[in-house]
Amino acid sequence: MNETLIIGRKATRKNILVSFIAFIFYGLIGGIGTGGLLTFLTPLNRSICIFIGIIAFFVTMLIVVPLATITDYLEINPIFINYYVYKGYFQMLLETINLIIGKQTYPQKQINLNDIKNIELSYEPISMLWAQKGYKIKLLFHLNYICLFDYLFISS
Repeated sequence: MNETLIIGRKATRKNILVSFIAFIFYGLIGGIGTGGLLTFLTPLNRSICIFIGIIAFFVTMLIVVPLATITDYLEINPIFINYYVYKGYFQMLLETINLIIGKQTYPQKQINLNDIKNIELSYEPISMLWAQKGYKIKLLFHLNYICLFDYLFISS
C-alpha cells in the first residue's frame, strides 16, 4: 500500500505554469504600465523604456505567481505525516524555483505514525475577505512523548 493523502494544495510545475498563464494579465499591466509611464515622464530612449517594461513584467510575475501557487499542506503516507509550511514570500519564491528546476523539497516537520497517541479534530469559523465565511480546521496531534504538533488548514 503506497497511497498518500494530501490535506491542502501541493504545488507542482503544472500549477506554476497554469498560475503564470492565469496571472499574465497582471504582468502585462505592470510591464506596459511601467514602460508607458517611463516613455511619457522621462527623456529615455523608447527601446530602453520597452526593456524596463519587460523587466517590470517579469518582476510582477515573480511576485504574483509564488503567492498564488505555494501554500502550506499536510502529506500523510503509510509511515509519516509530513508538514510543509512556508513562512513569508522569500520561502515561497525559493520553493517555486525549486519546483521549476526539479529539486526535491523536504518537510519542515515530520511525525512517524507510530508516535501518535491520538488526534483531535476541531474547527472554528473565521471571517474572510468581503464578508465571506470560512472555517479554520485544527488538527492537534497528541504524541507518545511530550511534544505536540499543531496544523491549521483554512478552507472557504
